[in-house]
Amino acid sequence: MARAIIATSKLRLVFQVGMDDDGKPLLKAKTFNNIQKLATADQLLQAAQA
Repeated sequence: MARAIIATSKLRLVFQVGMDDDGKPLLKAKTFNNIQKLATADQLLQAAQA
């Protein structure tokens, strides 16, 4: 019997902060560590939108 165990979790948000000279998007990322293991995908989405 297989069992999944979540050891750690992170939430990574990527923001587009502008465009470079070639028209490519400039991206910046922010990572939040130690997210509660019981957090659902909907809860993470709600936190990211806030």
